[in-house]
Amino acid sequence: MKPVIIPLEELGRPRVDVTVNICGFFRDLFPNLVRLIDLAFQTVAQLDEPLETNSVRRHAIALAAQLGNDPQAFRLASARLFGPPPGEYGNGLSTMIETAAWESETDLGELYINRTQYLYGDRLTGTQSREAFTAALGRTKFITQVRDSHEFEVTDVDHYYEFFGGMAQATTMVRGDRPQVLIADTTKERIQVKTIEEAVRQGVTSRLFNPKWIDGMLNHDHKGAQEIANRVEYLIGLDALTQSVGTATWSKVAKRFVFDDAMRQRLMDNNPYAEAEIIRKLGEADHRGYWQPTDAEREKLQEIYHDIEAQIEMGTGAQKRGAQESDKVGVLS
Repeated sequence: MKPVIIPLEELGRPRVDVTVNICGFFRDLFPNLVRLIDLAFQTVAQLDEPLETNSVRRHAIALAAQLGNDPQAFRLASARLFGPPPGEYGNGLSTMIETAAWESETDLGELYINRTQYLYGDRLTGTQSREAFTAALGRTKFITQVRDSHEFEVTDVDHYYEFFGGMAQATTMVRGDRPQVLIADTTKERIQVKTIEEAVRQGVTSRLFNPKWIDGMLNHDHKGAQEIANRVEYLIGLDALTQSVGTATWSKVAKRFVFDDAMRQRLMDNNPYAEAEIIRKLGEADHRGYWQPTDAEREKLQEIYHDIEAQIEMGTGAQKRGAQESDKVGVLS
């Protein structure tokens, strides 16, 4: 199968250059699509068209001159599918966010570049080219992510921020300004395009701040509270990489899951380790400047955390036995 190119006269506008970030699963499961998409870029880059109407060709020619201006340089300069190293699947950002093993957002952007600078396509099986990748990031003005299922909001899965968030932060580092991140919601009859801020707000409203969702989670012993804690962790990733959460949302998280005595007790009964984890993530959001709590809120948060820590250390009956069965056990500092 070969790509069919729409003539400029029929297209009615200049061609738009696009950079595609694929994961390792897509690379391994759909090699035919990887090859076809790459062939489309290669074909467009070689069209005899004015450079002002064909940005793919214009950018490929400019980058090829930097890479050596030979046939192999043009081949790399016209490729657009980047992913993780051969044999690997992610970029490591979710692990770094989960463990808080980073000093600044620059560390996150640098990890994304290091782990995503590998080109795939027709006769390209993970060719490393930091120059090609940073050049592509430097041209990026918009980043898009498709949401195609009601099952997941962008706040429900760490892979969302891992990929579009990683690209947003890396682009910010390369360009010097932050690109706009847009979520294409295809779950309804008509596609809706939302900003990342709107998508995050929808996610926390329908999940973390939804009493019915919370009740449903807490019907599952041990795992329910952990799922709530996971989504608080994902907010750290979203704020670090896209600055899309904001201090008001963090304040609502603290009010709902920590400062509300009844809710806090429900979480403690379900999984005290998860409740402690939520408090630690709130403390991290404060430390990193994503949340600006009052002095009274900060003091109360610390007081509650130390109380929970003491309860866990004392091994209070069923709470301790149940929490030890959780899929993910928090480590108290």
